[in-house]
Amino acid sequence: MKKPLKDSGTPAYQRIEAHLRSLITKGAGRSEPLPAEPDLATEFGVSRMTVRQAYQRLVSAGVVVRYRGIGSFVTGHVFEELPIEGMPDFQSWIVRGDMGTGRRVLKYALVTAPPEVAKAFGLRRAARVTYLQLLRFKNGVPCLDTRYMPAELHAELSSEQLGRSSLLQSMVEVGYEVSSGQVEIDAHRATREEASLLGIKPGEPVLERRVMFRNPQGRCIVLGDSRYPSGDAYTFRIDFGHGSASARTGRLNYLNAL
Repeated sequence: MKKPLKDSGTPAYQRIEAHLRSLITKGAGRSEPLPAEPDLATEFGVSRMTVRQAYQRLVSAGVVVRYRGIGSFVTGHVFEELPIEGMPDFQSWIVRGDMGTGRRVLKYALVTAPPEVAKAFGLRRAARVTYLQLLRFKNGVPCLDTRYMPAELHAELSSEQLGRSSLLQSMVEVGYEVSSGQVEIDAHRATREEASLLGIKPGEPVLERRVMFRNPQGRCIVLGDSRYPSGDAYTFRIDFGHGSASARTGRLNYLNAL
C-alpha cells in the first residue's frame, strides 16, 4: 500500500492544489479526468473534504471544471458521451448559470433544400426545408451546429425558443416523434466561415459530428452536423452495453439531444 505523502508544513489543501496544477501543466485533465477525490485523499492521507477544498479553489480560479459522475477536467475541455443506444445528451449546453455556457441562433429560415438534403428527406428538387444554424458554447469552447428539418416546422417553432431549448425536445413538444437515428464522426479542414465562428485559423482541423434522426415511419426529420475546433478541448466517449437498464432506457436521451 502506498504511503501518504509527508506533511511539509503547508496546509494539505494547498499541497493538493499545487500537485493538481503540476499535473495540469504536464497535460493531465484533457483526454482523461484529473485524479478522483478518494485517490487523492489516500495519497495525501487526508479527508475527501480537504481534497474537495483544493478542487474548489481550482474551480473558483477558473482552472478546472467538474462534471458530476464523469470527473474533473481543465477549463475549456468539453466531455461528450455517445451511447450506442439512445442519443447524446447535450442539455448541459443550455444551462445559463455556467460561465461561458450558452447558445446563439445565427440563422433560422426556410431555404431551398440542397440536393443531398432533398434526397434524405425524400423531397422533390428545389423543395423548401427549415434551416437552423446555431453557435453553442460550453466553458467558452464553441461548437457550430447546422440542422435541416421539415418546412412546416418553421411556423411551429420560433428562433427565440430554439435559442433556449433543445431542438429535439422542442420538436417533440409540437408533435414530432423521434424513434431512431445515427451519428457519424469525421474530420475536415476549416473553411473561412467555420474558422471565423470557431475561433481558429482557416485550414486547421475541424471535428465533424453528422446526425440524422427519423420518425417511427422511417422518414428523416432532422439532418445536419456539428463542428468542433481542433485541439484538446473535447473528449468523446462511446459506451457499449447489452441488455442493461441504461441501454433499455436509452431512448429517453433523444429528448435532450441536439
